[in-house]
Amino acid sequence: MNGSPEAIAAWMLGEVERRGRLYSAAAAEEVDRMHGAPHVGYDQDGDPFLMPPVVDAFQTLSGDAIVWSMSGRFWRRRDASDKPGRQQK
Repeated sequence: MNGSPEAIAAWMLGEVERRGRLYSAAAAEEVDRMHGAPHVGYDQDGDPFLMPPVVDAFQTLSGDAIVWSMSGRFWRRRDASDKPGRQQK
């Protein structure tokens, strides 16, 4: 994958489709390993996170088909029991 936010978002969507879910920490670690800055930042504990342009590109690409599980900290396909909106508990 090239290092653009759109290419990273396409990789992320492929991972969700292939695995059923994509954990935020695993995505950030892989993107950091492949591309590093400016696509990954670090929180106060030193844990990596995806920078907003990557997350925005992923949201644009995936539309309403993918939801964010707040409790599990992962993205997954939307299912019939999900409430409206991107974030699910």
